[in-house]
Amino acid sequence: MCSAVMRYSISNNASNTSVTRASMASICGGIVTVANTTVTLWASSFKLKKIVVWPAAGTTVTLDGVIGGTAEQALQRETLVGADMPTGITLDKPVVFVPKANSYLSMWQVTGTNGTDQFLSISGAAGAIFDIHIAFTHFSGIGAVGPTATTTSTVPLGDVVYMPLDTGNKITPIALNIALH
Repeated sequence: MCSAVMRYSISNNASNTSVTRASMASICGGIVTVANTTVTLWASSFKLKKIVVWPAAGTTVTLDGVIGGTAEQALQRETLVGADMPTGITLDKPVVFVPKANSYLSMWQVTGTNGTDQFLSISGAAGAIFDIHIAFTHFSGIGAVGPTATTTSTVPLGDVVYMPLDTGNKITPIALNIALH
């Protein structure tokens, strides 16, 4: 098991932007195995520890848990928190989102099964910064290939890349080699 803290920012306003299980796994990074098209991810499973958010001044950031869809998501909606920041107020500390114990968001997630299922939803203004604290496991490599993500970027074979948090490329990593969905 590995732990990481990944820093992301909202580049375009996000309204109920879907974050899937596969896109959560893709923030842990991967290697380009087919030039310009395929990234093989390092994470075969992950667990969200917490998300620390610095909202843009005068804006709201909201994270919502899954609404349902597959049998494993047959839980009630989990609204984590919303934070309103008055215009002109300087933050002296961030807003911290921690999944409730024994909630769906606190459980280990497998990326190879139903990877396109929504894991959470984010709404926020451009300029918000997220630190995502995540634990993940590597795939075993025995008789199987790790989970993959499709990229639209021009990336050479063998490059190490990190994917946006969402499939719409609004929430992107800061200071890392990026491959867009």
